[in-house]
Amino acid sequence: MNLQNAAMNYTRDDMVGKLSASEMFPWLAEDLNVFLKDMDTHRIFERKIENSGTIQYYNVQMSRTIDASEHQRGMILVLEDITREKQISEELLQEKEPAEAANRAKSIFLANMSHELRTPLNAILGFSSLMRKDSKSSPEQTENLNVISGSGEHLLSLINNILDISKIEAGHLVCENMDITPELFLQDIKSLMSVTIEKKGLDFNLNVSANLHGQIRVDAVKLRQVLISLIANAIKYTTRGSVSLYADFQYLTTPRTGQLSFAVRDTGIGIRKRDQEIIFLPFRQILDSGAVETGTGLGLTICRQYVALMGGTLGMKSEYGKGSVFDFSIPVGICQPCGNVINPLLNRRVIGLADDHTPWRILIAEDQPENRLLLRKLLAPLGFDIRRSRQWSGSLSILGTVASASDLDGHPDADHERSGGSPKNKSKSGMG
Repeated sequence: MNLQNAAMNYTRDDMVGKLSASEMFPWLAEDLNVFLKDMDTHRIFERKIENSGTIQYYNVQMSRTIDASEHQRGMILVLEDITREKQISEELLQEKEPAEAANRAKSIFLANMSHELRTPLNAILGFSSLMRKDSKSSPEQTENLNVISGSGEHLLSLINNILDISKIEAGHLVCENMDITPELFLQDIKSLMSVTIEKKGLDFNLNVSANLHGQIRVDAVKLRQVLISLIANAIKYTTRGSVSLYADFQYLTTPRTGQLSFAVRDTGIGIRKRDQEIIFLPFRQILDSGAVETGTGLGLTICRQYVALMGGTLGMKSEYGKGSVFDFSIPVGICQPCGNVINPLLNRRVIGLADDHTPWRILIAEDQPENRLLLRKLLAPLGFDIRRSRQWSGSLSILGTVASASDLDGHPDADHERSGGSPKNKSKSGMG
């Protein structure tokens, strides 16, 4: 019997008043009996039928008919053949799995490639920074090194964006909260962006609410990246006027929790309404924005994902020709006055260990020779006693046998350079 026309073997005279639904649709007999015994007035479900190698799917609806006295008079049975819809759904599912596998492979490839690119680029930036600090460099050499450093930092930011979006797509991002002092955290961001602000001749305003004080617990790394990215975008599209960062805090009813709010406002060119829908999409840029600087088109995409991960929503308001405002609010924890607080580093240059300080012995474990050399050149002039290992397993062996300088000198996996002084029997390991 063709299930799609399951009742077609019966004439009207056969069915009316003579055959029950269970007789006409034996594959529904059990469901019909359960429905008639229960008190439900309506039931909808899906049923899969196999007959002579053929599979069909039906959407089944059962309803009771009740008269004015609320007595049951009969029932209505509606069968809808959804076989074609099911086949399409299964085909899409089969196509989705290899597509997702290909997307995961792409994300892994991008992450690996980004890492491979960052390794030599870090060496380029590190050594160019060392050369820029050399007082013997001529003005022309310094200018050339500034170009190398600026281009390298721009390339590094592009690589970092690609790496971040790969992590987002792979679902590998998690919140890593830490305790911070908001005032110091925001002052550090202002100091970091001040050079770029001054180059463009803009004013930078930091407006912090009086409510924002003490210590809070938040993912400071992601929050910092979001704020810096939003401020950098504002600077990029602003030729005159100012860029402002607003920070506010409100206590929530839940104990020891609050809501931290930010807004970045600029007096730049603004964003047309037709472009406001696409600026958060990956790899999309406003081509007629007039900005000289370019990027991957991932900055706002990453910002929105990071804000969402921290429990907020990144919003935007803009009027073309008058500027833009990007804002968001995230929940944060309120900390006790004491604890391990991560504060921004002071903007001071380290020139060496204090004269009365016990010299530190540092072990650098790094497989890349360029990185080992760079770290040595950075640390040795400061007065540290440097030991280097070509591999982590070798460094573990070194750490297990270090009791004096002579122990290290003869170790096959280590090299040694002392930049002054005789360190006491004390060691400190450092990973490059």
